[in-house]
Amino acid sequence: MKLRITISKKIFLLFASFTLLTVVLAATVFTGLNGLRRTGREMRLVQDFKLQITELSSFQIGKKEELKSPDRARFETEFSRAGELLEQMQGREKDASPLSKKQISRVREHLTYYRRAFEELFEKYKQDLILQGKQEELIETFYGRVNGLPVEQGFALYKIIHSLPVVFENVSRQPDGVNIGALKTARRDVAGITTDPEIMKMYDSLVANIEALYLNVLGIRDREDFLSDTARQFFDFASKSVADLARENGKKQEKLRRSIIGICLAAIVLTLIFWWEVSRYFQAFLKRQKSAIEAIEKADYDYDLGPDIPHDELVPCNLN
Repeated sequence: MKLRITISKKIFLLFASFTLLTVVLAATVFTGLNGLRRTGREMRLVQDFKLQITELSSFQIGKKEELKSPDRARFETEFSRAGELLEQMQGREKDASPLSKKQISRVREHLTYYRRAFEELFEKYKQDLILQGKQEELIETFYGRVNGLPVEQGFALYKIIHSLPVVFENVSRQPDGVNIGALKTARRDVAGITTDPEIMKMYDSLVANIEALYLNVLGIRDREDFLSDTARQFFDFASKSVADLARENGKKQEKLRRSIIGICLAAIVLTLIFWWEVSRYFQAFLKRQKSAIEAIEKADYDYDLGPDIPHDELVPCNLN
């Protein structure tokens, strides 16, 4: 015995099917848009981190001549902001993000080294200013002492000093190991001109201060290079992360597009199936009604009703 479904149930199933498709479509779109929104937030976080590193990398680097005292408060604010962005990225790592926890942890570790190098750079800048000021005082005192020597000795000392690769002032501005060696070598010539212990002491102090300047500048260059290299690594991380997120975003968009197309095709197929079933149903219904009318016109009340008459149709009754 075949299962018979009334027309009311058929209508209910029809609307229920379309309602289910609508719900599935809405859920798919909602889930897809949420995924795209999460990826968009990730991209904004990475871009903000990149901008923050740009802000930090330009913070007083190469500006020691302008530096009076480091703006510690501003530096701490900018650095804290960079750390907060990394924490937010790490917090979103569980949301199926291509940014791995290991990657972000490594960046956080490098950010700690980055901060330490900045703090050391600030100290080097301050030390550079101190040494520059001391050098000017030593040069002024040294030349003042030389001017007090007899003319011949003073002239000979000036001749030696100005024959060096770079004079004291330039050596202190652009210290170089070769120039420092030349200054140390010239000490014998200075000692051969004058036996004044104060001049020799001042000369030694000048050379020692220039050497300290040289070592300090090497430290500044080393830390500036480290900061530049680390910032470049941060930029590479940010650029790669943005590219990965963009690729992930593209995959999500493509998946969402295919899901929507699939659901729409399913709706079209279901519509065609329902149309075919309804059309077949009404064709059979009209055929039976036509047969019934013809039988009534012929007064043939015992005509064959045919198989599978739906219970929800009005059928002729046998009056006999």
